[in-house]
Amino acid sequence: MSRSVRRLLWALAIAVPLFFLIIYLAIRTVSAELEERFYQSFDSVPTRVYSSVYWLKPGTGASLEELRFRLKERDYRDVGRPEQVQGPGTYALETDGARPLALTLYTNEFNYPALAKEMIFGNPEAVISPTRYVILFAGGEVNKVQDNTGGDASGAALEPTLVAQLNEGSVQARRTVNLSQIPHTLMKGIVLIEDTRFLEHPGIDIRGIVRSMYVNLRSGGYVQGASTITQQLAKNV
Repeated sequence: MSRSVRRLLWALAIAVPLFFLIIYLAIRTVSAELEERFYQSFDSVPTRVYSSVYWLKPGTGASLEELRFRLKERDYRDVGRPEQVQGPGTYALETDGARPLALTLYTNEFNYPALAKEMIFGNPEAVISPTRYVILFAGGEVNKVQDNTGGDASGAALEPTLVAQLNEGSVQARRTVNLSQIPHTLMKGIVLIEDTRFLEHPGIDIRGIVRSMYVNLRSGGYVQGASTITQQLAKNV
């Protein structure tokens, strides 16, 4: 074996591992940067902004017009009579002219972490279960609130309403979900269309790049790309 061949082999023995080491370090660096930027962009700014809960507590002023407005904006359904209030999202309102006398209300379940600090419901996760209330009025304000056991309650809370949606200039409403929540067929379809060798390459598909170059050279124009799902994510984040 000639000296020049030995030098070439030594050069390849050093260059090839060095090349893959550089690729590996680059992918690790990009992955860490993507993870940091991805979670900052989706978790630090909420997609939707909600109002506070609407409280009906003893001593709280509540006109008939406001009560109907608050119930309507939350899609509560007027069932007419108190005995027909049997499920979440229903109510019956008894009035004396323009004044409310009694409100039989079956609230919806909702989650509101801010209530965990108040511990009003004794639930650290602040998941408010559907509850049937009877709310009595006197002199234009709430006089008494009774729960479904007939006992006095500190108040009845109506769920928050959507105030605004932050889309950063986009018409999309995105919601971060766990990988386990995405249908397997959807993931397979995306991989099949966008990056068939997604599970075989480290983020850059060398074979795909060579294939794309060959196809584009033969056609005399750009007809096929070679970007992987990883590269598309890096481009759009």
